[in-house]
This record gives sequence, structure tokens and C-alpha cells, in this order.
Amino acid sequence: MSQNSTARGSSARMLGVLRPQIYRFKLGSFEVTQILDGFRAGPGPHPTFGQDQSAETVHNLLKANGLPTTNFEHHFVPALVNTGRELVLFDTGNGNGRMATAGHLRDLVETAGYTPQQVDAVVITHGHPDHIGGLMHEGKPA
Repeated sequence: MSQNSTARGSSARMLGVLRPQIYRFKLGSFEVTQILDGFRAGPGPHPTFGQDQSAETVHNLLKANGLPTTNFEHHFVPALVNTGRELVLFDTGNGNGRMATAGHLRDLVETAGYTPQQVDAVVITHGHPDHIGGLMHEGKPA
């Protein structure tokens, strides 16, 4: 065995979940950029999901599909759609400072190759804080 190899039975250390922050793809003639504004980890997913089912039913379904049964990660993923004529932002994320693991959309828009000033329209899908939290930045419209 060489000095660079590991002993039989040992393994590399676990690195944790990889969460790509920016994912871009084509949809017809549009270019869609999904941006991971962050995530919230916590207990669940029941009763947040599966409220119309018993906890046992949800637990069994998750287990049968190889999914965690006692913890849940909720991801916040606004989208930028470049139509070729307009840059449209769907939802504004959590906003800076709302939670430690989220609120990075403004910086990530720039990492994705755009500036906030290039956004022509903002579409709010609904009024939850993780969708409207980034409407304001330092007391001004973001």
C-alpha cells in the first residue's frame, strides 16, 4: 500500500450536502436562472406537508422512498427569466438578515452575471416572507 492510499475499510470524510447556488437552463427561447437564496432546516416534513394525512402515513411514505423522516430542508429558489427582451425576476427571496441560512439573492444575482438594475419586472407569486422579503434593500426598493 502506498503512502497516499488509505487503509482498507477506511473512507474519505463526509463533505455534507452540495447545494449549487445557481442553475441556468434553456426553456424554449428563454433562459431561466434559478438562484438558491438559501434554506431552512427543521423538523418535519409532517405536518408542514401531508396535513391531510396521519404522521404515520407520511413517515411511511417518506421511508419507502428513501427520504428523511425526521428532518426537512426547505429551499428558497427564486428564478430569473431572460426573454431576450426583458429580465423578469420571480419572487425576491428572504431578504438580507431574515435568517442566517438565507437572504443572499441580491449578491447571487450578480454572481449569476446580472445586476439588480437590469431586472425589468418582478413577479410575486404569493405573499410569504421567503417570496417578498427581498423587495426592499437598506430601506429602498431593491
